[in-house]
Amino acid sequence: MLQHLGEEITIDDVTYPIGHLVPFFHTLPGVGIDGADLRVRISFSCHVFSEKALHNEQFDMRDQNESPRRFDRTRYDRSLTLPNDVRTLLDSNGVTWEMKDHNNIENMAALTDVPDLKVIKGTFDVILYYLYPSQAEHFDVEMNVLTCHIRS
Repeated sequence: MLQHLGEEITIDDVTYPIGHLVPFFHTLPGVGIDGADLRVRISFSCHVFSEKALHNEQFDMRDQNESPRRFDRTRYDRSLTLPNDVRTLLDSNGVTWEMKDHNNIENMAALTDVPDLKVIKGTFDVILYYLYPSQAEHFDVEMNVLTCHIRS
């Protein structure tokens, strides 16, 4: 979902590599149909390093839907470990729940730091994502990571 941005983005004359967010595959041994391996393709939205630009606000990029976005350095820094956090979430079969986004659309949510922790009150980094069956022959499920940021 980041193909339209390339391998790096430049904001205020500073270049930020985004190669760590290229799609990758992750295999979950024995959890597929009839004990087969389940192959997941993980991709990321530019929302993992940007925020929605307010109406008439200057913006740095457009997302895959052509909506204006502002670069967010905190989210960008958090994105540097996000691929490994997603692997950990999948490998640990971490706690996941439904959570509505700002558009009132249901997504899946999971904690990043302690994916096997029971849900408790507090403030945590939360991964918002959705899953859907793949139409491709060489993998089973698509996981699109929409964003990761602090939520209460």
